[in-house]
Amino acid sequence: MRANYVTLRLTLRVLTMVLTGAALIAMVAYSGAR
Repeated sequence: MRANYVTLRLTLRVLTMVLTGAALIAMVAYSGAR
Protein backbone atom coordinates (compact mmCIF):
# COMPACT_ATOMS: atom_id res chain seq x y z
CA MET A 1 0.00 0.00 0.00
CA ARG A 2 2.78 2.42 0.88
CA ALA A 3 4.74 1.65 -2.29
CA ASN A 4 1.57 2.24 -4.28
CA TYR A 5 1.13 5.63 -2.58
CA VAL A 6 4.71 6.63 -3.37
CA THR A 7 4.25 5.58 -7.00
CA LEU A 8 1.07 7.64 -7.21
CA ARG A 9 2.84 10.70 -5.79
CA LEU A 10 5.71 10.26 -8.25
CA THR A 11 3.28 9.91 -11.16
CA LEU A 12 1.43 13.07 -10.12
CA ARG A 13 4.72 14.96 -9.82
CA VAL A 14 5.88 13.86 -13.29
CA LEU A 15 2.47 14.66 -14.76
CA THR A 16 2.55 18.15 -13.23
CA MET A 17 6.06 18.75 -14.58
CA VAL A 18 5.02 17.62 -18.07
CA LEU A 19 1.92 19.83 -18.03
CA THR A 20 3.94 22.81 -16.81
CA GLY A 21 6.58 22.22 -19.49
CA ALA A 22 3.89 21.93 -22.18
CA ALA A 23 2.26 25.16 -21.00
CA LEU A 24 5.61 26.99 -21.09
CA ILE A 25 6.40 25.65 -24.57
CA ALA A 26 2.91 26.65 -25.77
CA MET A 27 3.36 30.16 -24.36
CA VAL A 28 6.77 30.57 -25.98
CA ALA A 29 5.47 29.23 -29.30
CA TYR A 30 2.45 31.55 -29.12
CA SER A 31 4.67 34.55 -28.38
CA GLY A 32 7.07 33.55 -31.17
CA ALA A 33 4.22 33.14 -33.67
CA ARG A 34 3.16 36.73 -33.06
